[in-house]
Amino acid sequence: MSAPVFDTFGAAADERIPFLPAALDPSVVQDRFRRLPELEARASGLLLRSVRVLRHKPGRRCLIEYELAGPDPTAEPVFVLGKVRARGADLRTHGLARRLMECGFGPHSADGASIPPPLGVVPELGMWLQARVRGRPSTVLLPGSDGARVSMRLAEALHKLHRAPVSPGRSHTTSDEIAMLRERLQSMAGERPEWAPRLNRVYEACARAASGVEAPAPCLIHRDFYPDQAVVDGERVHIVDLDLCSWGDPALDVGNFVGHAVEQALRERGDPGALDGPTHALVERYAERAGRATTAAATVYATLTLARLLGLSVRFPERHATAPALLDLCEERLGLAARPRPAGAAAARCARYPAR
Repeated sequence: MSAPVFDTFGAAADERIPFLPAALDPSVVQDRFRRLPELEARASGLLLRSVRVLRHKPGRRCLIEYELAGPDPTAEPVFVLGKVRARGADLRTHGLARRLMECGFGPHSADGASIPPPLGVVPELGMWLQARVRGRPSTVLLPGSDGARVSMRLAEALHKLHRAPVSPGRSHTTSDEIAMLRERLQSMAGERPEWAPRLNRVYEACARAASGVEAPAPCLIHRDFYPDQAVVDGERVHIVDLDLCSWGDPALDVGNFVGHAVEQALRERGDPGALDGPTHALVERYAERAGRATTAAATVYATLTLARLLGLSVRFPERHATAPALLDLCEERLGLAARPRPAGAAAARCARYPAR
């Protein structure tokens, strides 16, 4: 019986990613996977049970989950993730993951900080494979009673990544971050022309704030570290989605995490300070490990992240309602508020962290 394919995104029809028809064909996939020693070691004589598209960015990339098992139908299945890219398999990230595994990020590392194990490359499918790890994204754990402790574990795992003696083969500077922000805000101004003057002022203030960041010696950074990128399984933390890893300022990862958490608090709780406890715990523990010099820069990067997330508030309908409040928040953090705002708890929290 052919394995069922679940493609709610219609990815198979994406002609700009020529690998997808084959990557979603169970017979082709099973044949190619059986040639990978890493997969055979996990499920000898593997059979493909199901194929499910998890994410699809048209014309660029696709994330597919494959459920595998050995000949024994009662055996526990093995789940792997295939990352398909229109330009072909991402050999850079696969190689980076393999080197990190050799540097202490394996599934049984003594310090509890890991990455999902890479499981090989299938060039003819334009993909590389990694194990799907168990656990829950820290996004759902931060609001709980254990949020601060979880955040401290994340800080330790992030610091370990920053110290890894591995070259990502590319760099990302503060100038690159500002260029990305400019593009995002210009796009948003096209969607919300009535906000164009305010968005321009936010961009200019962000550029000024970023110009004051003293660049440290670059190290390996995740470059897209936010709560969903850390999967927690008990005392083990898996850092996932290494696709954008670069040489850069480690404070960018810290600030990006904080900015996403603030936006999450605003969107889910109506209060940008609702996750202050966990975010402060992460910043403090990271500063204990890496030094206080990162704290001020992380505050600037958090504001840049919030400004960049304004663009998502236009793209995703579920975020439309919080877009005005998010723009207000960015202006407050940058000292651009046109008039005094209510002196409520949320406003007081925002005022404690200006990015000037």
